[in-house]
Amino acid sequence: MIEDLDRMNSLLDIYGPLLTVKQQQIMRLHYSEDLSLNEIAEETGTSKAAVSDLIRRTGKILEDYESKLHIEEKSKLRRELYNQLLSIQDEKVLEYTNQLINMESEEI
Repeated sequence: MIEDLDRMNSLLDIYGPLLTVKQQQIMRLHYSEDLSLNEIAEETGTSKAAVSDLIRRTGKILEDYESKLHIEEKSKLRRELYNQLLSIQDEKVLEYTNQLINMESEEI
């Protein structure tokens, strides 16, 4: 369950800008703020069924983006490789690795 929550938050961070404002709002309320369907329905003025349907459909959209673009998968792999590089006790390797990490941080 926590893995699903982490994954959905990660996908929202990556692909959220591709969603509509309403999709972004409801997904953030549900996954980031941990509001119930009833609470989201009240806050957005929609029915619980509509909120549930939007969350289900939007989750599929995010998974579809990831299955085509693999941005989250590649990001995880890069972080693992950076960690391995950072464990090497070589001054130049550490310097270059930190430069790469900083470049990626600036792009986000």
